[in-house]
Amino acid sequence: MIVYGSLKNLLGPHHNEDEPGAAWPRMYQRGAAKGYPAGSAYRVMDYGLMEDFRLVRSE
Repeated sequence: MIVYGSLKNLLGPHHNEDEPGAAWPRMYQRGAAKGYPAGSAYRVMDYGLMEDFRLVRSE
């Protein structure tokens, strides 16, 4: 099985409270208002295999 993905959650910003998925230069310049949160509190978008899958053999 080959699963393809992207770099959607790689670079962030993960700690801003602006529109999810938006990334503008000012978001990196000002940083988090109250300091950087723990990694478990970062805002990332769900991405990848979200449900069960099945393998089908075709000949």
